[in-house]
Amino acid sequence: MRHDFEGPMIRVVDLVSHYGERLILNHVSLDVGAGETMVILGGSGAGKSTLLRHIIRLERPTAGHVYIRDQDACCISEERFNLLRAKMGMLFQSAALFNSMTVEENVALPLRELTHLEDSTIRIMTRMKLELVGLGGVEDYMPSELLKLKHAFMMTIVVVTHEMASAFVIADRITVMHHGEVIAIGTPDEIRANPHPRVQQFLNRTPEIETAEAPAYLRPSEGRPS
Repeated sequence: MRHDFEGPMIRVVDLVSHYGERLILNHVSLDVGAGETMVILGGSGAGKSTLLRHIIRLERPTAGHVYIRDQDACCISEERFNLLRAKMGMLFQSAALFNSMTVEENVALPLRELTHLEDSTIRIMTRMKLELVGLGGVEDYMPSELLKLKHAFMMTIVVVTHEMASAFVIADRITVMHHGEVIAIGTPDEIRANPHPRVQQFLNRTPEIETAEAPAYLRPSEGRPS
C-alpha cells in the first residue's frame, strides 16, 4: 500500500475471529506504520494467514476492528473499501514468480502460453495490469529486486511467513503469533532477544511441549456473539 498518509497505515484493534465454534484469532492488536515493512511470523496454525485475510477484508471478524488509513475496513461500504483496495496489492509467498524472468515477462507468460495475441497487445495488457495494482514502472525488475519497491514507491508492506531467514533481512518490525495470539512485537534485534519461551522456541525450531490444556484457538469460545 502506497504511503501518502500520516500515522499508522494499518491498525488492528482487539480482533477476534472464529471458524464455526473454533477460535482462530484471540483479541489480536497491532499497528503497521506508514512506509513500514511488518513481518508476521509464527508456526502453522498460528493465525497469520487469517489475520492477513481480515486486513484485506476477505473475511469479517467476530469482533474488533481493522483500520486502513483510519477507515474501519470491517464496517465501511464495499464501494468505499474498493477505493482503498485500489491502492493495495497481494503477492503469494511461494511459487509466485519465475526468478529468471522480469516482472513483465512473468505477468505476460499466461497470455503468451494461452492466447494468440500479438506481442504488442500482450505488452499493453501486461502494463495495464501492473498499473492497476500500483506497480507501473517496475516492468524490468527481476523478482529478487521487488523489495526495492518499498523505497521507490513509499509502500507499507505486510509479509506473512514462517521463513525466518528472509524475515529478519526485510523486516522493520516483526510480530510473532502463537495459537491465534500476538506474543511479541519488535525490531528483529528485539525479537531475537525476547525472553518469551514461545518466541525462543519458534526461533530455535524446538518442538512444542505438549500440555494437558488445548490451545485457545482449538477451544470453543465462551460468550461468542451470536
